[in-house]
This record gives sequence, structure tokens and C-alpha cells, in this order.
Amino acid sequence: MVTHRINLGSKGIVDIDDADIKDIDLDKEVVYFEGERLTEAKAAELSKQIRDRVEAARREQAQRDGAKGGRPTVDADGAPSVALGARVAPSTKARLKAQAEAQGRTAADLIREALDEYLDRAS
Repeated sequence: MVTHRINLGSKGIVDIDDADIKDIDLDKEVVYFEGERLTEAKAAELSKQIRDRVEAARREQAQRDGAKGGRPTVDADGAPSVALGARVAPSTKARLKAQAEAQGRTAADLIREALDEYLDRAS
């Protein structure tokens, strides 16, 4: 059994066991959060805000610790991105770097865009 510690602000801190947590349909059950009706959509929005804040805090901590922190996902479905390597001529790399700088973008952005366009045309 897992116990969750929840900070209720001025109301204190409570510990809740997994066994005490029940799923409910927020569009059917009436639940209020900070004086506002909590719906499934609002809960999803709050959850995303929390995940985004946690991820930002992790990136900031990683930067303070000297770690790179990783690249955010580039997949429309939210799947983690994967690294792909390719060898190119030094002149190709120099041209890519120059083009990226001229556009104010990264070389990786240009490579992803070019590869996606090529694969879309080839399909």
C-alpha cells in the first residue's frame, strides 16, 4: 500500500492511502476545487499544468546540477523523441550550420523538417 502526503495549504497536511482513493466521473459528481466546479476537462488542464511545472523544475534542477536535462518531446502524440545519427560530409555540415544560423533555428530542427518533408513526399 502506498501513502500519499497531500498539502492542503492552510488546512494542513493529510496522508491518504491508495486504498482510500476512488475514481469518480467529475462530470457526474459535483466536486469543488478552490471555489470552482471541478470537471474532467478542468482536472485534465490542472494535471497538465502540474506536469509542466514539474518538468520545468526538473530541467532547472538539471541545469543547476550541470546536467543537460534532455530534449523535450517532438512527437505530436507526446511520445519521447529518439536520437538518429547519420554521417555527412564536412561541407554538408557547414552548410547546414550556416542555414540554421541564418534562419535562427537549430540544425536538428532543419534536419527533422527536411526528413519529414522527404518522407511525406515519398509516401
